[in-house]
Amino acid sequence: MKIRKRLFTNKNARVLLSELLPYELPVSVSNRALFHFVSKYNIKLKGGKLYWDNRNNDISEMVKSTFGLNQNSVVQSVPTSRVSKYIELKDTECATIPFQYRILHKSGDYRELTMIHPLNQLIAVEFYDKYKDLILYYSTISEFSIRKPYRVAKYCVPYDLTFWKKYSFDHEHASGEEMDLTYSTVKSFFVYRRFSNVHKFFESTVYHHCEKKFDKLLSFDIAKCFDSIYTHSLLWALYGKDSVKEVLGQNRDKKTFGSQFDLLMRNLNCKETNGIVIGPELSRIFAELILQQIDRRVMLELKSGNDGLRHKVDYQLFRYVDDYFLFYNNDDIADKVLTNYKIALKEFKLSINTAKTHVLEKPLITGISRAKLRISKMLDDYFRISFAKEDEDGDNSRITIHVSSSRLRSEFKSIIVETGVNPGDITNYVIACIERRISSFYKKVTKNNLRQNDITTCLSYFISVIDFCFYLYSLSPKVSPSIKLCLVLSKIIRFTRVQNALSHDQRHLIYKKIFDEINVMMMKLKVTENAEVESLYLLTVINELGRDYELEEAKLKDYFRITISWHPNYLTIVVLLRLIGDKGRYAKTKSALEKAIIAKYENVTAENRRKNAELVYLFMDMISCPYLDNKIKKKLFILWGLENKFWKRQRDILAQAHDWEKNWISSDFGIELLAKKGREVY
Repeated sequence: MKIRKRLFTNKNARVLLSELLPYELPVSVSNRALFHFVSKYNIKLKGGKLYWDNRNNDISEMVKSTFGLNQNSVVQSVPTSRVSKYIELKDTECATIPFQYRILHKSGDYRELTMIHPLNQLIAVEFYDKYKDLILYYSTISEFSIRKPYRVAKYCVPYDLTFWKKYSFDHEHASGEEMDLTYSTVKSFFVYRRFSNVHKFFESTVYHHCEKKFDKLLSFDIAKCFDSIYTHSLLWALYGKDSVKEVLGQNRDKKTFGSQFDLLMRNLNCKETNGIVIGPELSRIFAELILQQIDRRVMLELKSGNDGLRHKVDYQLFRYVDDYFLFYNNDDIADKVLTNYKIALKEFKLSINTAKTHVLEKPLITGISRAKLRISKMLDDYFRISFAKEDEDGDNSRITIHVSSSRLRSEFKSIIVETGVNPGDITNYVIACIERRISSFYKKVTKNNLRQNDITTCLSYFISVIDFCFYLYSLSPKVSPSIKLCLVLSKIIRFTRVQNALSHDQRHLIYKKIFDEINVMMMKLKVTENAEVESLYLLTVINELGRDYELEEAKLKDYFRITISWHPNYLTIVVLLRLIGDKGRYAKTKSALEKAIIAKYENVTAENRRKNAELVYLFMDMISCPYLDNKIKKKLFILWGLENKFWKRQRDILAQAHDWEKNWISSDFGIELLAKKGREVY
């Protein structure tokens, strides 16, 4: 079938969909409402002024609330337009407090991710529009980089709703745009060269060519790269450290590309200069431009040295974000490369992570690569499916597939021990492989009408798959495996719904297995401040099982550690409200949530509430939430600076919040997960 390309509409605003939020967010949290609001009213920032079209409604109060502007900001009319309004921004309004939350990173460790304030997101939209060509230019400096923007993405492939309704189980529909391929959802503003995922590099012809040419491979990375980046160092990289310091003292460089990028990264992080926020693609681009210049300096230094080391001749180096892969034959060459990088990185307040510096000798294959090959073969052997011809009596199943979860576990453990890999480094890959095989299985079995014996075989297969996947997930309960696991479960649930041959008991055999496994994980992985998002995905799956599988309130209270001093963050509040809805059995939990919501605002001074990204996101979602009592909404309006006497303002904002109301409307969980999966970076 021919792929339908469509030019992007509102090219600038689509930055909101792909560049500015972390990948590791609950499936129900996104920038879509903000994108639709900005697109509908032609909201844009230009020259320090925020413009919008009023059309038939005055949306001034909505604009102020959405972008956290001061309630007393003066709204002015554009002289040349009947409908256009604008607010002139103050410099102090552009420095905001981002919302930061934690996810599991490695055993006993976490990573802090950031949601940028909506106002700074709009500033970033203007920045991309103004400087996209310079971003592309400064991304061409390094010969080492294998993940860098090289042109602006032009096309998207829209979802075909008829297709999804007809084949709603099969979500094998890729997302984003990579090289010259087009996909179904917006993955990135730029098209990236050459590899969208580091694992694709290890499987590429480029890697195999280097294996033939060189005997050794040295891998190293930068220690806490994003946390260590000094924002002013971008100017050092682009224009030279000495020149920048001289010009900075004279305040002559404020309008340059480097200065504007530096200012943007500082403002969205509450003026912080040490470290950049982690999560948004914007930060990866900022780091890339610095590392491009460091790469170039190292390459020139190696070439001009006494040995005259030439790239692609004496050595070959590849960098994926902050991970380096050096192919070489002579140990002296590796030492010189490392020494030059240590010197160059130190100038930018960065350093090499010695604990993650490893050398491989021929055959140049890592333990992870060996494990992947063996696991792929294992899955091929166990997931092989065959179909028998029609039998005369019609008593036997035509489907033959034998998947034993106990055998899979045993062989998986054996592979882990023999290859010496950490199970957490491989589980995401294994669950992803199983997800693809589930789709392949479905395509094969639905070509013919299934009989009862076929259904029994399918159910046995799914039970084993669920059991094995939850075992894998227990080894690495991080966000990416959570998403892959949910995709597997979503496809199995969808299968039970579209197959009319399934009885009520057969369907609920699957549902109970899923529900029980989630309960086991909830007992093991109670929510903590360092691990909430991972748990929230599993709760979303419970919603898919229907009212027969609702959690007991006591269990929910225990799982979320709900006490008098409970302080849930924005993400937990939104997901938990979607789970409990307006169900009476969760009255105590809902009451605790409402108190926690109000407390979040009361614990922040009035002058800082609109600068606080978490409170802005929470306000917009809560006033549009159909499950929240109007009394609570009224309190929120007061705390937001809209007193009772301004009820008309409150009413107008409520009437205009329908873009955010869509976040609460039930949607196709599988498609939502697929869109999330398509934005995966690493």
